Amino acid sequence: AVSTPDKWPSREHFRETVTFIVGTNKKTYVVHKDLLCFYSDHFRAAFQGSFKEATERKIELPKVSEDDFEHFQVWLYTRRLDFASTNFYTIARLWIFGDQYQIPLLQNWAADSLIAKRKKENAFPSAVVPLIYDRTVPGSALRRVAIEVA
Repeated sequence: AVSTPDKWPSREHFRETVTFIVGTNKKTYVVHKDLLCFYSDHFRAAFQGSFKEATERKIELPKVSEDDFEHFQVWLYTRRLDFASTNFYTIARLWIFGDQYQIPLLQNWAADSLIAKRKKENAFPSAVVPLIYDRTVPGSALRRVAIEVA
């Protein structure tokens, strides 16, 4: 997966699509398969391997919120989110999503965004810390960022 910001997808990454069924409401999202695989080793294995997701071109993410997936989808196509309207909690959840689905560039973006947002707003909500510690392993980069900015 791409982890450095100087590598960009080419037009070949925008051909085939795959379907995501997300959350408890099973909302459907369609994204470009090769773009997804460009950024994520997890989804590359699922959609280009011998798993059922590759033949069905569909994957279910029942534990992912629609809000988180929609933020990820915007990031996937633009590699950015509206910084002013994206809160600390959402950014932390996107780092966790990136960790779970092996999307290092998303994790890098989220870590950098948490630091920049903390500097800009001169605050870091303490309510985000339990989320970070509940959903990450000891020594994770997100925990180190939380310690740095809290």
